[in-house]
Amino acid sequence: MNLSHIRYLLAISLLFILISCAGSSPQTRLPNSRLPDNCWLLQPVVYRLRQSAKLEYQNKVKMLEGFMELDLKQKRAHLVIFNALGLTLLNIEVEPHSYKLDEAATDSEDQPPANRRKQQFARMAATAVQHIFFSLDSYSATSADHKPQTITEFSGKPQHLTKIGDNRQKPNWAVTYHNYDQTLIGPAKIARLPNRIILQNRKPDYRLTLWLHKAKLIEKDVQE
Repeated sequence: MNLSHIRYLLAISLLFILISCAGSSPQTRLPNSRLPDNCWLLQPVVYRLRQSAKLEYQNKVKMLEGFMELDLKQKRAHLVIFNALGLTLLNIEVEPHSYKLDEAATDSEDQPPANRRKQQFARMAATAVQHIFFSLDSYSATSADHKPQTITEFSGKPQHLTKIGDNRQKPNWAVTYHNYDQTLIGPAKIARLPNRIILQNRKPDYRLTLWLHKAKLIEKDVQE
């Protein structure tokens, strides 16, 4: 075997090694460096929302109804949840990192206030609201010294938010936004809102599907 033949075989072998390495390299998805200005969760407005939800957990399915006043100016949400019979299950005020349960406005069915099951449900509802509506507050662009807490995805023209999730190798939660409908907020058409929102949570393990049936912009001076 002459020297040129050996060089040819070595070159072919090196080419195969490079191709194999390139094929096995994982793709890296970086967050958007700048959030679109028209993102509905970044508008300094107050929405009044009517919604229904399907909660799936521990091989159980629970259907819920609710009303929410979502104040994106002050980063607050007031949520009232009903069951199929119209009984109030939860009346709760939520902020990005805290929540307050209004026991007086929640049907206790002669049970002691602040019982464990109700508190667990309140914590789950508050966390869902924080993930779905307030997660963009923790968003920041990638830099050499700081890693963003969340990863966002946008699509369409103009772009709209389609996903936001926990920025970990094994994410604890992820929210996807579907079926944007500009007519949801009526004649004003300030921003496009999604008709359907899905939250997949890992700890605790549950899936929440939220449908926005009606959204209205309201004028309100929020007092501190």
